[in-house]
Amino acid sequence: MLWYRKGSVLSSRCILLDTSQSSRDCIIIREEHLAHRSRSNVYIQRVHINNPTDKAISVEASVESPSFRGVAEKVEDKEFMLYTGKVLTEKKETVLMAVGTKRLSTRFQVPAKSEHTENIVSVIHTSEPVEPSQTDETFSKLRDDVKRDMVELLRAKLEDLVQEHQQAWADLFISGKLTKMFLLWSFH
Repeated sequence: MLWYRKGSVLSSRCILLDTSQSSRDCIIIREEHLAHRSRSNVYIQRVHINNPTDKAISVEASVESPSFRGVAEKVEDKEFMLYTGKVLTEKKETVLMAVGTKRLSTRFQVPAKSEHTENIVSVIHTSEPVEPSQTDETFSKLRDDVKRDMVELLRAKLEDLVQEHQQAWADLFISGKLTKMFLLWSFH
């Protein structure tokens, strides 16, 4: 679902465990995704897990991609994961990416009849198409950009980042720019 007023995308999933006897035992996972309106490289994912069952559940989180390599980074007192990789465009050109994301516990428990929330802040920097001779230099720059942004983001309060995004999004409605965009899109 697209939440226009807040500039986010929401999704919900219901997962029935093998031991479930009733649909009331559905583990509900709600996700909210924000592509920050005023910080073009910042993405926020809020994951809320509701466990209404009588048993604790174990949740395993993973970020896996065969074409990306991840390393733990520590800048000042801030720890995060830094992933780098290559993507081929439709024209077979190589684009480099560096992604910084909050370091997560790979496994956690959600007790019976309780809830758990994870807030994941990420920064994504991409290059223009590069020649093989430019790969090392470009990766170095992308990694430096991600490190700089991640330190700043990890210092900020999540709610301040969300509020900043929502205010920038709301300003589009006040200005009328968003309404004009919808009208233009409707007539094409």
